[in-house]
Amino acid sequence: MLDAKSRWVVFQIFNFTPNSDQGNFPFKMKAILENMRERINSENGLVKVYKNNTIALRIRDIQFNKESETATILFVYVDKNVSDPAFGQLEKNEIRTEPKLEGEGIALSFHYVIALKKIRNLGYIAVKEQVPGLQSHYILSFLRNYFKMFGVTTCSEDDQIESWPKLKIEILASQKLTDDVNTRGAISGIELIKRYSIEQLDERAVMKEHVHRLKISLEKVQGEESLSIVERLINRFSKEFPEAKVTIKRNEGKSYTLKTSSDIHSVKDLIYGKTEKIGVNVALPQCSEAIRTDLTSRMIRLLLAEKYVQKKIRSDN
Repeated sequence: MLDAKSRWVVFQIFNFTPNSDQGNFPFKMKAILENMRERINSENGLVKVYKNNTIALRIRDIQFNKESETATILFVYVDKNVSDPAFGQLEKNEIRTEPKLEGEGIALSFHYVIALKKIRNLGYIAVKEQVPGLQSHYILSFLRNYFKMFGVTTCSEDDQIESWPKLKIEILASQKLTDDVNTRGAISGIELIKRYSIEQLDERAVMKEHVHRLKISLEKVQGEESLSIVERLINRFSKEFPEAKVTIKRNEGKSYTLKTSSDIHSVKDLIYGKTEKIGVNVALPQCSEAIRTDLTSRMIRLLLAEKYVQKKIRSDN
């Protein structure tokens, strides 16, 4: 479940490489995203399905901000495998379930803010809104497919050789957190979660969501051993438990818990990556039909601040 008035975001770095040694580098982030935006409202749109047609990713909108030189992308993620949502009356012992209709899945939206200008020796900084349950390889596969489709160019005089961008997405590592994990053991716990519905056998026959949790404390484990335990746990149980919650403890004693999918790449992004929590004044829906500027304006400010820091680091060196 998502917090109504806050979201976690993770910082990433986008880079392009040509598909072959004969390729060149005419690839520009803005040009590719402009080509993608023109396709959004077409008959087919920008959508890919995965996992035997039970998961879908779609780009609903792309907007550009000239002042900040950023692009904002609104994604919608639909999953048929998630249990029907249930609502409980706070003061009464009543449960109401909203069953999915034929062909429907539970829908979540998330935003991506991407810098349109590359920092030399680093790449394009991006800030992504975290969505629990969505594995990172689906997002990478989706973006690689469409960046190739809308970034392809010819790179020879007779137009016989095509070149397209191969996208690479990496986390922007938090050096402080990396040092903490490697030396002190900043991972204090991990919880793997599975949700499912069962039929309550009474006269109402309502559906209830049940949750199974596998919780491991790592308070006494130091350094890389904690990450090794996390990797073994995920390799063993990630198919059975699709969601994960990782608790990080800072040197100053403060702890915070982040939610993600249980694949190892998503968990490592949270363990080593730079993350921030953003608060908003108005409740955010689980799935937005339009870009939420109250959220993305804060994401843009975070991106610009990080861009300034990264440029300064490179100019000082």
